[in-house]
Amino acid sequence: MDRKDIISVVGFVVAVVGFFLLLIGLVAIFSNPVSSRVARAEAVDWVWGVEELESGAARIWLRYDDIAGYCTADPQLTNLAKDAAGERVKITFESVRWRSEEDKRATGCSRLMTGSESSTPIFKLTGIEILGGEE
Repeated sequence: MDRKDIISVVGFVVAVVGFFLLLIGLVAIFSNPVSSRVARAEAVDWVWGVEELESGAARIWLRYDDIAGYCTADPQLTNLAKDAAGERVKITFESVRWRSEEDKRATGCSRLMTGSESSTPIFKLTGIEILGGEE
């Protein structure tokens, strides 16, 4: 084997290994439902309003967040948000990509989270902590 043949074989092996690593990475991303679908975050703001929906869920609107709303089907979070009206709060929420029908039903906010009711992004509210203090 001369030098060109060795370089060709090494290049082929590197390409094959790279392809399989890419394939394994894609399989890992799409087969792991939590890490590939859920992005969690926190925000500090004042509760501006709580809108109860017919489904039993509620939308929570924050004073300075004019680009999104937050939704929960948890009655405890809804009541806490009502108690926090006008108060400074820290909220935790998640954005879920590639939402399955089961995910939509589980949140109680299915129409809101698919965007069929409005173009406003709606995030799933997972927690509220009242920090106190009015603006």
